[in-house]
Amino acid sequence: MAMASPPPTPAVAAQPTFNHPGGTGLRELIGGSEQDRSLRILQHGHYSDLTVTCQGHTFSAHKSILISKGGDFFERAICAGFAETEKSKIDLPEDDPNIIARILRYIYTADYDACIVFDPLAALSKKSGREGAVDESQYIGSRPAKALLHAHMFAAATKFGNYSLKQSARRAFFRELTDGGRYGPCLHRDLPDVQRLFAEVYESTPPDERELRDICLYWLLTERHSCSHSVDCGHRTTWLLLKSIHDLAVDFATHKFRANFGKCQSCSKSFSWIVGPCACDLWPNRCHKPGCKAAAHASAQCYLCGGKGAKG
Repeated sequence: MAMASPPPTPAVAAQPTFNHPGGTGLRELIGGSEQDRSLRILQHGHYSDLTVTCQGHTFSAHKSILISKGGDFFERAICAGFAETEKSKIDLPEDDPNIIARILRYIYTADYDACIVFDPLAALSKKSGREGAVDESQYIGSRPAKALLHAHMFAAATKFGNYSLKQSARRAFFRELTDGGRYGPCLHRDLPDVQRLFAEVYESTPPDERELRDICLYWLLTERHSCSHSVDCGHRTTWLLLKSIHDLAVDFATHKFRANFGKCQSCSKSFSWIVGPCACDLWPNRCHKPGCKAAAHASAQCYLCGGKGAKG
């Protein structure tokens, strides 16, 4: 008597995993711009092969993207054989999770304006709540308060070696602080916010990282001579800031205006700028060596458009 064949094993549908999404996940990646797809990959963790952790928050990421677009820090952490390579995990215990989330969004989309306005932890973190995050109400209110966020982004971009993000943050800092190059508002009106901003810029950047420091210094020198309220107000504000930030006082003592510094490489308009010690450390005069002159022109920032670099 022939033995009955065993019943066929029912087919079991493959279960989607975190790193390899099922059909629904794949369909999410169809259509839209490259920027939209990159954002969806970041938000949902499709094909993630690396996690970034920061004060209890976890972000799904991708080694190839962080290596190619993230900056020097991520490239070294992933490719140089550090512990992060074996664990596929990068821990950033000292950073603000909100800033890290914004940086990741910029790395994936290259859209600085979008990464500033969105709610970073709600959109990207695998953990609910805002544990370890800085209170973002500090970025609300006056122009100096709003510029503080760009200062934090600039400092983080400098730390991670992301030049593109650094320049985007610098331009945004310039636009916010100077009201698009007008330098109009009286500093004394928002003095507490100005003091906090200037102090943060000087504390979060090394002495040779001049870009944000120079913008603050230029604004202070402008305020001293042309405060919209009164000359006395400009002098009083300057004194209060110099007393509270010693490195700012040193810069103030060693820099001065130069009218018609040159023409902006971006907008081709003539602009004035500040000049300080020469690249070869000559001070108070400046030498005329080609290398020193080129260094001064390269570091200048046009107060009209925010572009960097001067011609002539």
